[in-house]
Amino acid sequence: MDVNVTAGEQFLEQKNYAAAYEKFLQAYVSKKSMRTNHLLFTAAFAGKQYADAYAIAADYLAEYIADDALFSKYLKAGVMAGKNINVVQLLILLTPYMTSAEKEACQQVVATTLTRYQQEHPEIKKKWQYLGAYSVFEQRDLFAMAHALPTADFIAYSRQWLVDSNVHPILRASIVDDLRQLGVTEEVALINLNQEQVTVVPAQLPAVEQTEIGEKVLASLQTTANEALVGEVRLRLQIMYPFVFKTLTSEQIQMIAMAPLTTTVPSENKLLQRLEAALQEWVV
Repeated sequence: MDVNVTAGEQFLEQKNYAAAYEKFLQAYVSKKSMRTNHLLFTAAFAGKQYADAYAIAADYLAEYIADDALFSKYLKAGVMAGKNINVVQLLILLTPYMTSAEKEACQQVVATTLTRYQQEHPEIKKKWQYLGAYSVFEQRDLFAMAHALPTADFIAYSRQWLVDSNVHPILRASIVDDLRQLGVTEEVALINLNQEQVTVVPAQLPAVEQTEIGEKVLASLQTTANEALVGEVRLRLQIMYPFVFKTLTSEQIQMIAMAPLTTTVPSENKLLQRLEAALQEWVV
C-alpha cells in the first residue's frame, strides 16, 4: 500500500484533515485512481475545503453520480463551494435519468445545504443589481460569486444584468448560457453586442457548440493543438450567439470567429471592432 495513503488515513482518523489532505494529494498525483480521489475528496470535505473537494470530484464525476451517497456529498460540496447554480444545472441535465424519489432527494440535499450556506455567508444577500457599476475584473469576480445565489434570485438578477449596457458583453453572453442551462422558459430581454435590446427564450437555445455554424467552426479546429486559440474562437462564437447568428451568413460569422487565424477580415467591420474591443477589455 502507498505510504502516503497509509499516513493520510492515520491523519484522517486523528481528524487532522489538512495533513491528511497533503498525504492523499501526494498519493493522487503519484497515481490517480477513484480510491485516492475519494480519499482526497473526503479530507478536503471534512476540512471544509469545499471548493477543492468539488473540483477534485470532477475527475471522476461519473463515479460520484453513480453512487447515491457520494453524489449527495458532491452536491453538498458544490453548494458550500458557492456553486449552487452549477449544481442545479447539473441536476437539470441528469433529471431524465433519475427517478422521482432520486430527484426529490437531491433537491432536498441542495435546499438544506443552501440554507446552511446562506447562514454561514450572510454577505450573499448583498445587492447584485449594480453589477455594471464595477470594473470588468470586479464584474467577473462578482458574477462568479453570484453562482452561490438561490436559483430564483440568480434568474431575477440576471434579467437586470442583461439589459445593463455597462455589464461586459462576455458576461452577458455567459448569463444567457447560464439561463439556457437552467431551462428558463420565459422570454428575457438583453442588450446584444450591437447595443440593441432584443429578446430570447433561453430554454429554446441549443448550446453554441451544437449549432450548425458552431459545429462547423469548431470542427475546423480539431487539428489545432493550441487550446488557448480554440478557446478564443469558442468565446467569439459565444459573444455573437444567438443574435448575430440570425443576421449574418454562416460565412460571415465564421470569418469573424476565425479572425485570429486569418488576415482576410476587413478591419472596418463594425461587429468585429466591437468584438475585439470586448476581448481587449476582458484580458487587459
